[in-house]
Amino acid sequence: MGNKLLSEIAKAVNGTLRGEDLSVKDIKPLNIACEEDLSFVLDKTNNELACFSKAGAFLCYKGFETTKPVIEVDSPKLALSKVINIFYPISYREPLIHKSSVISENAWVSDKAYVGPYCVIEEGAVIEDNVELVAFVYIGRETKIGKGTRIFPFVSIREKCKIGENCVIQAGAMIGNDGFGYATDSYGHHTWIPQIGGVSIGDEVDIGSNTTIDRGSFVDTVIKDNVKIDNLVQIGHNCTIEKSVILVSMVGLSGSVHVKENAVLAGQVGEKDHITIGKGATILAKSGLMKDVPDGVTVMGYPARPYVDFFKERILIERLPEIERRIKKLEEKIESLKDQNNNE
Repeated sequence: MGNKLLSEIAKAVNGTLRGEDLSVKDIKPLNIACEEDLSFVLDKTNNELACFSKAGAFLCYKGFETTKPVIEVDSPKLALSKVINIFYPISYREPLIHKSSVISENAWVSDKAYVGPYCVIEEGAVIEDNVELVAFVYIGRETKIGKGTRIFPFVSIREKCKIGENCVIQAGAMIGNDGFGYATDSYGHHTWIPQIGGVSIGDEVDIGSNTTIDRGSFVDTVIKDNVKIDNLVQIGHNCTIEKSVILVSMVGLSGSVHVKENAVLAGQVGEKDHITIGKGATILAKSGLMKDVPDGVTVMGYPARPYVDFFKERILIERLPEIERRIKKLEEKIESLKDQNNNE
């Protein structure tokens, strides 16, 4: 990792350099940066900390005031991701098929792929250029892994799944397991319904550790491009997750849920089956969805409702003791008035 001129960084992030064109050696947070480092001021809440920072220069929002050199950008957080990649570029492993891995004669593995120790690749599977199977990865029959995708240890991707290009699948994720489908007879006995669909995942999808994505019952469970899935998320069979959706840790999607573009589901959100979450909707943490959510709406609570209504209810709940006291006083006053009338 070599030093970089601020002018080079500004050009890479489409920013404007204001002040001296210093050479910086690293990108660090405000509280640990030193004079040779570039730090970042994402918004006005960081202003006070920036005043005491020892950083030599700042990546910042437009209008930030300081005597030190700055790179001004429209979106500091987006620019920060690019700067981190400048100083810490992703390093890909050299192509290799480790001798301990087991690969079917009828699988196709690119000579530009990395297949690490103790991986298993079943017949009919396709592993494209620059794929990395780090170690202990299972790839099922007729499953395809697209170019540049990185898969970390103890991931299982079962038969007839499709993974797009430049995805990242973190350790322990399970893709293509059987969906949770059963029929119950008149005696209460449960019989499993075979799940014969697959899972189809688009490009630039990130999947966190120990997330599970069930295969479809007849058609594929579908996750489209640029979806970002945190750790410990459950996606049931036949779900459709459209482009650029964010699913935060411990979200649970029942079967056949449809999540439209750019929706955000915060931590521990749960949904009943066969509902639709609208484009750009936001579901706040620990909400329970029992019905469709319109486009662009923010909801919370159980059952989930518009967040303004939720907070109004919370305010009323907190006032209940006071309201109860007032009602008791009114009741006492009414009884007193009744006694006066009876005495007259």
